[in-house]
Amino acid sequence: MSEPSNSPGIHVRPATREDLEGIREIVSLTLFPGELLTEMMQPYFDGDPEQKWLIAMAEAGIAGVAFFTTEPLTDGTWNLKAIGVLPERQRVGMGRALLAAVESDLRRAGARLLLVDTSSSPDQAPARAFYESEGYECAATIADFWSDGDDKVTFVKRL
Repeated sequence: MSEPSNSPGIHVRPATREDLEGIREIVSLTLFPGELLTEMMQPYFDGDPEQKWLIAMAEAGIAGVAFFTTEPLTDGTWNLKAIGVLPERQRVGMGRALLAAVESDLRRAGARLLLVDTSSSPDQAPARAFYESEGYECAATIADFWSDGDDKVTFVKRL
């Protein structure tokens, strides 16, 4: 699978075991501790159809990653658990290409909804603005979810 993108030199494909170190670099710099990655990806590598990992490739190699899973006990609802782009590749369309590929993949699979959870903290304002610019609606806010004063903000998009 290679998804078209409005940004030259970017294509998106499913992750493979060979991509693990490149993905680890991205998640370590942008999302969560990289030592968690191998265990997180094992169900995907074992063929779990309820987990998907996509990577965005640029000229220099892996530049972005997206991880999404089904929402248990729902009919066609998925959750974008993580999306990250190398800092030096941000703001050039990489995240947009990844998100478009996630949505396209899920539409082909018959998914209905895609959820995205984020934080109300000021440093997450760019992420919230990004999702809104991509047609996501703020569907819920849970006060003090992450910590006191840091609300969980859930966005949703009908696919």
